[in-house]
Amino acid sequence: MKRIVLILCLFVFLTGCTPPEVEPTMTPTPTPSGIENWGGIDFISGKSEYLWDYYGKPILVFFFSDTCTYCHSSAPGVKAAFDKYKDSKELVVFCVALGYTSQNVKAFVNKYGLSDMVTIEEFSRAFYLRYFTSGVPAFLFIDKSMNVAAKKLGGVDSAELDLYLRTTILK
Repeated sequence: MKRIVLILCLFVFLTGCTPPEVEPTMTPTPTPSGIENWGGIDFISGKSEYLWDYYGKPILVFFFSDTCTYCHSSAPGVKAAFDKYKDSKELVVFCVALGYTSQNVKAFVNKYGLSDMVTIEEFSRAFYLRYFTSGVPAFLFIDKSMNVAAKKLGGVDSAELDLYLRTTILK
């Protein structure tokens, strides 16, 4: 019995959290480097932008679910990275909610101070599935040429995230 419980706990720990399925409603427009221009990205804060507007800047994309424990533990590191680089504009940070309810995402965003970075678009799932099969938190590290330099599935703390950033897209 102890083995079954241990195996089950290990499985849950290693696979992370999985957001509910969301059907994509938007088709991406391919770009020369492979990162899609998804059209307007509407943020909780009310601003609207395009991913392609940030060509020439490294981008961190944090996929999360408001119900995921590992996402909650990774969010402070994402906020720290945003705060560290926002004045120098060396890094752009997007936080993408998957499997969400609007009220719960707003509570998550308010708790961690992520309002300027969070989008809850329906096409988020299609963008996520291009690089990952399941599980959150998930991170994409996109370089200045809009190429995916690295991807990471699973939680990170501030120091680990900073190391990933410095060795992938901020070198």
